[in-house]
Amino acid sequence: MSRTTSFHDLREALAQPDCAVCRLKADATEHYLDSLLWESVNDPRTLWERLAGQLGERIRKSDYRFRDEPWGQEGDAWRRAIPALVGARRKG
Repeated sequence: MSRTTSFHDLREALAQPDCAVCRLKADATEHYLDSLLWESVNDPRTLWERLAGQLGERIRKSDYRFRDEPWGQEGDAWRRAIPALVGARRKG
């Protein structure tokens, strides 16, 4: 049982018809995955690494040898990089 699981959570899980341990394990797993996904989406370092990778792919696909490859998110990476580097202007 993790530190975040309280006595009340255990009592509630025991009151359910299915396996209490399975329920608590599923809840803990869901909480962990939600936290992990939230951090990976909102972590500035992850965002910069993703943008840098897309810019690298944009440069690679600009080479005449790879011009027939389809464009993905890297197609507009340069447009997203500029405001990220210099700061976005506020309208109004």
